[in-house]
Amino acid sequence: MFQQHRFQYKVLRIIVNVPRKNWYPLNFIFFCFFKAHPQYSYNYGVADGLTGDQKSQSEIRDGGVVKGSYSVVEPDGSVRVVDYSADDVNGFNAVVKKIGPSLHAAPAPVAPVPHTPVSYDYGYAGHGGAYPHGHY
Repeated sequence: MFQQHRFQYKVLRIIVNVPRKNWYPLNFIFFCFFKAHPQYSYNYGVADGLTGDQKSQSEIRDGGVVKGSYSVVEPDGSVRVVDYSADDVNGFNAVVKKIGPSLHAAPAPVAPVPHTPVSYDYGYAGHGGAYPHGHY
């Protein structure tokens, strides 16, 4: 596939002071600024049965416009699909959809934890066994 390339030429005329009486213009120097028209497209997908990771993405660029989408299977079993586009005029825009029911796992039952009542010993005869006196 051949791409059409656009070139923009800018002319720069340089005048140099030489040791003579006259000013002499040098040759015209052309600077070529290449303005490319980028184009690409790609896609990929992952379906890992061991980890349960499932996702895919595709994207197309034509000049300054990028369009694409990606999807991912969420931990609750639903699928999130994002369609997006981006350009210099509108910026980045995305539409997010969630497909399928959310299947949440039931919480595990909580067994009661047996405990004994806590008693505090305050010592005898006012010695305050529960409070340190600053010595060991």
